[in-house]
Amino acid sequence: LNPSPANRRALFTQARMDLEDNDYKIDLWLLDGDVVRPLTASGDVRGAVWQGEDKILFEARRSDKEKKQAEAGLDDTNYYRLDLGGGEAQPAFTLPFPVSQIAWLGGTRWLVTGQNDLDHPERYDQTQDEREAAAKEEKENAGYVVVDEIPFRLNGSGVTNRKRGRLFIFDETSGGLTPLTGGTCDINGFYVHEDRTRALVWANERGSRMGL
Repeated sequence: LNPSPANRRALFTQARMDLEDNDYKIDLWLLDGDVVRPLTASGDVRGAVWQGEDKILFEARRSDKEKKQAEAGLDDTNYYRLDLGGGEAQPAFTLPFPVSQIAWLGGTRWLVTGQNDLDHPERYDQTQDEREAAAKEEKENAGYVVVDEIPFRLNGSGVTNRKRGRLFIFDETSGGLTPLTGGTCDINGFYVHEDRTRALVWANERGSRMGL
């Protein structure tokens, strides 16, 4: 369960196996007092966080454009916002990397851990055309992977060679991403204080050989 900031209600997900697509259909549900109700029915939810007490931000890939970009090799993370007061979920924003954690900082700011490629550390700041060209090149070379780290693969994460978790502040209004960490610092997670002005972050310096 993912409780709201005031602990008045909670979110949870329900996963259903889809044998035809060899996949899981995941939807978002709300526990509000003694009432449980579904918030989505599309089966495409991949994570949700609270934005205050009455709004929810969740990850999904819904539009034709988002699906085509994914097929082209772009690893964007697309977010939708749902107001519990009523109405359909609306597109919120897209981040140009896989996101492992996101939390609201108040207003239009978010704290985000995104995947950083040490060989292309500024890719998050590239134009759409530049990122599409890079994705096309990587897709053409997808038949092999050069590895120079131990471990180069982690269970549940696939190939992690030269990949690190990087901490950012994202501002919806400007669309700007401000990196807070870099280099070989690997962010494992964070906890945002209830006043939303500070956070506890856990991380490690990860060189070419991970320590025990």
